Amino acid sequence: MRGAPLDWDAERVRSFLAAHYPSAYPVIKSLAPEIHGRSGTGIVVFLDAAPLPGALQTGLSWRIPLPKPETNHPARDEYLTLDDDFHSITTLFAPPSDDYRVE
Repeated sequence: MRGAPLDWDAERVRSFLAAHYPSAYPVIKSLAPEIHGRSGTGIVVFLDAAPLPGALQTGLSWRIPLPKPETNHPARDEYLTLDDDFHSITTLFAPPSDDYRVE
């Protein structure tokens, strides 16, 4: 999964997916900020692997439109993207900043 808003935690991502696909039973296994710092990425497992109605399928990916921010400025469409596989380097875990130690 990629494109999660940075202010969403794992429960917010799970509830967003569950609201759209309640019969799929999403479980978030990991969620971490992408290296570019604009969105989050992680692993989501669907206990029922049924097709995702309403999602835009492109190849092995599904794009689910994210809610528009409540501002007066028009925003470009943003999506939560679900992939069947990983490509290149994927952030799977980022420890909290309190856990970093520099020696």
